[in-house]
Amino acid sequence: MPRYEYWCALCEKKYEIRHPYKEEHNTCEECGNSGCISKILSEPLKRRFRPPPIKKDSSPGLVVKEAIEDAKRETTRNKIKLKKRIKK
Repeated sequence: MPRYEYWCALCEKKYEIRHPYKEEHNTCEECGNSGCISKILSEPLKRRFRPPPIKKDSSPGLVVKEAIEDAKRETTRNKIKLKKRIKK
């Protein structure tokens, strides 16, 4: 069964649900309100969990720090995209 990510405009929570492709989901799992959720388009798992390339002259701490900064930038971009979709 496929996994879908949803975002609620009222409680501003993001959550995942597994349900059949043809089944409609319109009630928030967190606050219970209906009609306020939207499906989030997920990135492919391959891209989402790909570790950053390791440089020969970098320390493990630096690699972790760079990965965290990359994740923050990606989260910020996704947050901006979501806000734009909600305003439409």
